[in-house]
Amino acid sequence: MRGFIVFGLLLATIVNGISQEGNTVLNRPLKNINYMSVNTRLGYGIGKPSMNSDNNWTVRASVISYFGLGYNFVIKNNWGFDAQINQEIGKFTYGNEGPEFQSGYSTTGVEIGVKKSLYKKSDDTFFIRAAFGYNFLVIANDNNTSLNADGEIIYTYSTSSNASNMYVLPELCYQFRFPSGNHILDFSVGYKYALSDVATVDMTFLDSGNLNEQNSSNLTGRFIGASVRYSFLFKGFEKNDPTKRKVDNHF
Repeated sequence: MRGFIVFGLLLATIVNGISQEGNTVLNRPLKNINYMSVNTRLGYGIGKPSMNSDNNWTVRASVISYFGLGYNFVIKNNWGFDAQINQEIGKFTYGNEGPEFQSGYSTTGVEIGVKKSLYKKSDDTFFIRAAFGYNFLVIANDNNTSLNADGEIIYTYSTSSNASNMYVLPELCYQFRFPSGNHILDFSVGYKYALSDVATVDMTFLDSGNLNEQNSSNLTGRFIGASVRYSFLFKGFEKNDPTKRKVDNHF
């Protein structure tokens, strides 16, 4: 994710240096123009894997972080379309009467979104967004064995990726435009629903004198999240009103 953030800051710096001369359209109210922008996004969510256990193994809900870069095309601050590339990281804590370990996943994917304003206001407004995504790269390969003071195994676990997966993401958002005109912040809350599990954790707890406890946990990739998205407007379009005609005065 650190690489994504560095690239996003570099992209914002480059785009911010683009000259705006000759494109005074961007100073117009957004409800009057169509515009293009690039964006960076940072968000956090709360998610909890599913757990198949009939013994003492538990898993806690944890914070999931995600970061994205994208492109937007918005029609008169009413309908909008965007394409994003995202990275997501989730780490979860498993425990059993003392012993604990952490395991998780990292995904990289692409996302297509559509937004619709709830109120067609000049600049700042509430809107809903629906997105469909595809994680083409899932990394989940943790494994470890814990020993006690006598060198005996207490537990062992391994995490395996379920390869690529798809997801849907509905969101409720609020858009705020800065007075400079080129800068927009979107604040959003939503629920990410993965259509298949991202990874699986298999674990075994060795209890001296008793049967080994074997369990599995599915990293679902589902969570409730909130994010902030910054967009830089670099191009605007406005059609001339055909009803306004230039009248020449003759004397």
